[in-house]
Amino acid sequence: MLPLYRQESFLRVEYQEKGRSIHEIASEIFASRSTVSVNMRRLGISLRAGDEIQKGQLAFGQRIKDGHRIRHKKESDVLRRMSDLRKQGFSYHKIADILNTLAISTKTRKSKWHGTTVMNMLKSDSAP
Repeated sequence: MLPLYRQESFLRVEYQEKGRSIHEIASEIFASRSTVSVNMRRLGISLRAGDEIQKGQLAFGQRIKDGHRIRHKKESDVLRRMSDLRKQGFSYHKIADILNTLAISTKTRKSKWHGTTVMNMLKSDSAP
């Protein structure tokens, strides 16, 4: 028997007739959203506007809203603070220490700040 995320009839009923979101379907059948959406496209089920899975990791300072990347205000403020500290002459490693001391979360909220991360972020296009 095919897993539910590969069954066209199940996906059509849940998504098109019941109007459930990809997230709701994925949660119910213990699958990832990308697995569900990939199989829906493979089966020819048209996705609603905003249901396309964004490709690539979001940059610090960005978030997803209604299927579009938009500015993340709190993270943008952190980027601005990092830039200001750098302009004041602080090293990348000292800026990382300050962020860790202030308990400012990284994008994943699982790790600590590192000088090389701060440097890469400030040199990237995402910096203010």
